[in-house]
Amino acid sequence: DHIRRDVAVKLKEWVNEGGTLFTMGRGMKADESDSALENLHPVLGIVKRIETQTWASVPRYGATSLRAIRPKGHPPEGAEIQPSHRLKCEFVPAVGREVVDAAEGAEIVLKYKDGRPALIKNRYGKGAAWFATFYAGLEYANETMQRKPFDGTKRACVSIPILSAGARPVVDADEPLVEGALLKNRKSGKQAVVLINWKFK
Repeated sequence: DHIRRDVAVKLKEWVNEGGTLFTMGRGMKADESDSALENLHPVLGIVKRIETQTWASVPRYGATSLRAIRPKGHPPEGAEIQPSHRLKCEFVPAVGREVVDAAEGAEIVLKYKDGRPALIKNRYGKGAAWFATFYAGLEYANETMQRKPFDGTKRACVSIPILSAGARPVVDADEPLVEGALLKNRKSGKQAVVLINWKFK
């Protein structure tokens, strides 16, 4: 949730020149001195970051394992993400959310049941910024961490900023929990496809 202020300036310039930025709950909220990065608000399409609400804790994990989310309370009434004409996502976040006020002109792609923005798309200069006010990465992996069937509807909520920018995986699998990567040897030109199976079985 912290980035250096000079990096924030560069990111703002990059989006203005045509870049696509994606962040999520508490992302890029403060600088290295814990001062609010309000200069990014116009980029993210918000006017105010009101509060962070959490009802679960998440143990730190390494590159080879994922631990389950630990509930520590109940989500507030109205925290369920509602489907829209663009996305059919409908779920109550397992971890929490950041409550924000969207700026005039920003597109609210997804809302919570209480009307607060869940996913914002904002055009800035020649580029665009996407702001998921929930913890998108953790929500994406939640069922897998608990060894439950993967919820494919959440994948659309996380991938829409990337796909909208025109990016596509070089190696893709029909199983959503299999990650593919293409490795190339610059000298020999030889190639190899590496598959990582994040499924619990």
